[in-house]
Amino acid sequence: MLPQSIFGVPVELSYATHVVCRCPELTLGHTIDRSCRRLPNCQNNGFRSLLDPRRCFCLDPFFGERCEKFCDRGRRLRGSDSKDYCSCIPFYRGEECREPICLNGGRQQLDGCDCKPHFFGFHCEFDGNLTHRLEFQSDIGGTVRAGGIPSRFHQRYGSSEHVGQGALAPKLILIFLLTGK
Repeated sequence: MLPQSIFGVPVELSYATHVVCRCPELTLGHTIDRSCRRLPNCQNNGFRSLLDPRRCFCLDPFFGERCEKFCDRGRRLRGSDSKDYCSCIPFYRGEECREPICLNGGRQQLDGCDCKPHFFGFHCEFDGNLTHRLEFQSDIGGTVRAGGIPSRFHQRYGSSEHVGQGALAPKLILIFLLTGK
């Protein structure tokens, strides 16, 4: 006589070489895996398809088996294994593209970089020895005058102190990288 259940799970035995499990009836809306276990819900508005109920379909920028991962600074792509991955924008890495890449010997901190002396920027990408900060102030007449322009800039581009004209020109801060060319 053939058994009707294995470890409490109802089974149908065929005279061939395989066993087919019969899962108990579940309430509508529950999805089960091959072992009759309830599958967890998809997160972040992900959903299960009627064609493939074991897989969550995620909305951008979420991915993962249950849409639990967030592609922070990147783009979600499908791999050759049919799984979704996060392809990072430049200067970021990690499974969810949350880790900044620090340049010029900077060290990664929680959400940025701790730069070595003379370097600055979110990724320590600017060298303070090669960079000048220019502040432009507007006078009452609206003429914008520049201060702090290095002599190499004047030699190459001229020495006019009037950089721009405009009524009530706002204060601007520009960063120039001088390459020495």
